[in-house]
Amino acid sequence: MRNNIHIDPKLTFLLTQWVLSRFDNENIFDDFPDHPTGYIRCIDYIHDKKDKLVSNGFPYDNLEIIHKELLRGFGFDVNLPIEENMGIIICYSTKGHRVHPHLDTNFNSEGKGWEVNRHIPNEFIGDVIHTRFNMLLSKPTKGGNPIIQDIEYDADENEGWMCVSGVKEHASTEVEGDKPRIMLSFGHWVPKEELLERGIITHEELNSLN
Repeated sequence: MRNNIHIDPKLTFLLTQWVLSRFDNENIFDDFPDHPTGYIRCIDYIHDKKDKLVSNGFPYDNLEIIHKELLRGFGFDVNLPIEENMGIIICYSTKGHRVHPHLDTNFNSEGKGWEVNRHIPNEFIGDVIHTRFNMLLSKPTKGGNPIIQDIEYDADENEGWMCVSGVKEHASTEVEGDKPRIMLSFGHWVPKEELLERGIITHEELNSLN
């Protein structure tokens, strides 16, 4: 879902430069082995303000402004709870990488304390839906576009898009060329009823998951 939301490049510049200067630092970025194609490194749980990020000058002030602008731009409360599986994440990827089609879980299945939910099936739908508010800090020369329910969106650099990732299958096209793809993603638990009332998801979509 796009809503013609473009973040001021002056806000994203520091974040982008921070990533470009540190993506190969193994003490900051982690490899994501579950992505079998191409090179990708990520930082998750950025909202936890990890010591390794604070001590390396991560631009949290800019992040907070961008975060609020995206949520407000899509008409959501800026105090929506952050989901526990990845939370706020930045991923750096290069030529050959693509995100495979998948759905995210709508409960804490891999974050802190996930063990108490080990009995819950992945297709579980409760009162909240995993929803992500994304943007590309760096867009590849070609490729790297989001795909949501088989529709490719030609997202601009610094343009926000929303993906109801717990209901709508999503992926990305393959990164081509020498320019990296840097994605910033804010994950939240959004009330299911709010998404239904606004027509962002349908009962038919929910029923198809069961």
